[in-house]
Amino acid sequence: MTHRNLAFWLIPCPEDSVNLQSVIGDFAKRYGAPVFKPHLTLCYVQFSDKATPWGNLPEIEPISLPVLGVDSTAQYTKTLFLRFPRNERLLALKESLLERCPKPDTQIMDTHLSLLYAELPLSEKQQLAKNLIPPLSNVCFTEIRVIQHPANVTKKEDVEAFRKVTA
Repeated sequence: MTHRNLAFWLIPCPEDSVNLQSVIGDFAKRYGAPVFKPHLTLCYVQFSDKATPWGNLPEIEPISLPVLGVDSTAQYTKTLFLRFPRNERLLALKESLLERCPKPDTQIMDTHLSLLYAELPLSEKQQLAKNLIPPLSNVCFTEIRVIQHPANVTKKEDVEAFRKVTA
């Protein structure tokens, strides 16, 4: 049986999305990196090709999260990102989504929103994080999306393969 790798994303409200998309686009141009939609990943799951996890996605009340700062790691998908505090509403939402999943995600939620995916030396990533003033002090999330993605996201082509899944 074939399967699809899916992610449940929280999408910022339109106003915040425009602001964050501009920052992502500027970094993408500067570093030859992929452009992607601003999002906070709630969880990753695998579904068979016939399974439909998005049929009854819950409506969410807006969730506003304060930006704690900017950070970076050696991981490609965490090149440069906004850090948020742990949030009980997010954890509860993740759990409700995982109840629909045949192979639940066991990763601990790391509440962040990436601004750049790029292969850069860690020292350069850290310098970017140190010097970047967060574009927003709070981000308001208002929508859940399901995104199909490659099993491993380690390069620009993988990010460009992200596809929104619809019913």
